[in-house]
Amino acid sequence: MYNQRKKRMITIAISTVITIIVLALGGFYIYAKTDLLRANDELFFKYANLGLQDLKIVENKQLSAIEQLKEQKDYKIEGKINYKKEKDNSNSVSVDTNFQMIASKKNDFAYSKINLLKDDQSIFNVDFAKSNNIYAFKSNEIANAYIGIRNENLKSLAAKLGIPDTSKIPDSLKVANFSELLNLSEDEKTYIKETYVNVLQQNIDKSKFTKDSGYTEIREGESYTTTAYRLTLSSEELKQVEIAVLKKIQQDDVTLEIITRKAKILGLDEKYTEVNSLKKELQIQILSMQNKSENSGGISIIICVNRGKVILTQIIYKNEIKFTIYGSASESLSKRYLLIENLDVDAKYSKIEINEQEKREESESVYDFSVNVNDKANTNINLIIKGTPQDNNLNATASIKIDDKESSKHVIESSWKMSFGDMASENMIKLDTTNTGILNNYNEEQLRVLMQALEERIGAIISQKIQILGMTNQDNTNAYDNEN
Repeated sequence: MYNQRKKRMITIAISTVITIIVLALGGFYIYAKTDLLRANDELFFKYANLGLQDLKIVENKQLSAIEQLKEQKDYKIEGKINYKKEKDNSNSVSVDTNFQMIASKKNDFAYSKINLLKDDQSIFNVDFAKSNNIYAFKSNEIANAYIGIRNENLKSLAAKLGIPDTSKIPDSLKVANFSELLNLSEDEKTYIKETYVNVLQQNIDKSKFTKDSGYTEIREGESYTTTAYRLTLSSEELKQVEIAVLKKIQQDDVTLEIITRKAKILGLDEKYTEVNSLKKELQIQILSMQNKSENSGGISIIICVNRGKVILTQIIYKNEIKFTIYGSASESLSKRYLLIENLDVDAKYSKIEINEQEKREESESVYDFSVNVNDKANTNINLIIKGTPQDNNLNATASIKIDDKESSKHVIESSWKMSFGDMASENMIKLDTTNTGILNNYNEEQLRVLMQALEERIGAIISQKIQILGMTNQDNTNAYDNEN
């Protein structure tokens, strides 16, 4: 009897232990794989991160290879352009032209020549050149020398040109390498995400995060029943969070190094490229925000999720403007969507809708981009590039369609081929004061006279070329004139 009772107790104990283990493992699985045991703030940041991943930029290896080869070899582009304008059945324009371009880049020197042709006859050509920090162009129909600027002291040049406010003009411009600008190492991405999510969590009360089920949202024509994870902050709460983030940046050497590095790529001044100067600038911004009374509305961010996938994100900022964003990204296909709705009924526009799609293969890229304003003005861009630079045989087609439903329709279609070789280097030129009118060297009166002469000459040439190309309407007006 005793042995039977002992065996039964052992069996019960074993069953209890197994049950506890199963429940523990089940609970861990539910926490790790589902959202059942997670707090609203955790879920908000989880899906915010997934939404950002859907919008990430994926490298186009075909285009990257083309850009790399352009740094090493001269290249030539030959193609044709067709332009059509339709206002009504009796008033339209159609123009066919050809173009040629050769270009070369060697260290701090660059040269390119563009030639526009009609019926195999050259009607206009222009040369562009770069020599160290001098950038210039030349067309014999405009002037018999290069006209350019030295990429320094641009504030002073702007002032001489009569620009009243030069505070936002940099002293020099730098052509940004956007792949380098946007590129962050995986360690940097992880650091930024962990650091600033922590700042947000510490400075936003958990009660500001809510969860609602049963939201119906439409994405790409398909209806989804979603769960909405929402963050809502008043204007004062938003201000305090912004201040907390700025203070963290000010104290964070890693983030400061990243910002100053990217600022140098953009060619910004030392307020943003030197760590100590950036800290001072941040302090100015913090004090300004602390002394400012906020009463213009806060922010609401809503992330709509269906079966673990972010369907769309909506951001309502200060009750003035609403953004709806979503996307998807894989190695071969990216899609991005942005809807901007103006909540001010008196604004000039009520909404702007942007769609972008990029298909990527080793030897073909297809890019589609569209903008719709107020359901009235549509712009569509399509670009297809076929081939690889290694084959030295790249072909491309492009189209731009602008349809203003209240006035006219413009269509530009182009096709071209691109090849690499030694074809432009012999035209490389060293720009200096002997062959270039450098605008920085002129005084205010000289600049005024020169710019007026250039404006008159360029205007006359444009009118002449428009006549040659036949880009006039039947009433003999310029095809680019504003429609009444």
